[in-house]
Amino acid sequence: MQFVEETDQVIVEHINKGDKHAYEALFQRYWEMLFAIAYRKTGDTQDALDIVQELFIHIWESHETLEISGNVAAYLTTSIKNRVISWYRATSSRAKQKAALLERLQEMSGDHSEQAATEYTAALEEWQLAIDTLPVRMKEIYVLRHQQQLSISEISSALNLRPQSIRNQLSEASDRVRKLLEKHLWLCITLCLGADSWI
Repeated sequence: MQFVEETDQVIVEHINKGDKHAYEALFQRYWEMLFAIAYRKTGDTQDALDIVQELFIHIWESHETLEISGNVAAYLTTSIKNRVISWYRATSSRAKQKAALLERLQEMSGDHSEQAATEYTAALEEWQLAIDTLPVRMKEIYVLRHQQQLSISEISSALNLRPQSIRNQLSEASDRVRKLLEKHLWLCITLCLGADSWI
């Protein structure tokens, strides 16, 4: 892949010039790390994906004036943490966060907004399908944690399982779901920005 051997600073310089390949290289290099941070803070797979998506959309929309003088990884880490903080301040529930993003997609002009909204809806549907394919006990734990927002200790009491066993099940379930959603994240970003800019 182009830029795979380049430094972060070189990639950012090319992004400043509007190079979409450099932008994709930055995404591929850091999306999983940023997702992990957002996921640890929100405890929800889809919310974490939303926050990462919003950060990368912002980076491209401001690419001409983007300035990162120091460590790029540190800049992205700080940015994602700040966005998580903003997410907590602006959103009282996961449902409202979903509605806000969908509203943004619907406000975009042209066919690309409809395609983006459709893709986003498809991602949510596939997220549920991925959950449905989990083993019964793993699915039960995942749903209690990420859809009913129960804590590890609450799940432990409800299911009479050791906390570490629950953590292990959640880790494996999240890995399975994340692999499925990775492809949707990049596609949704490009659709939100408009397909014409990537030709």
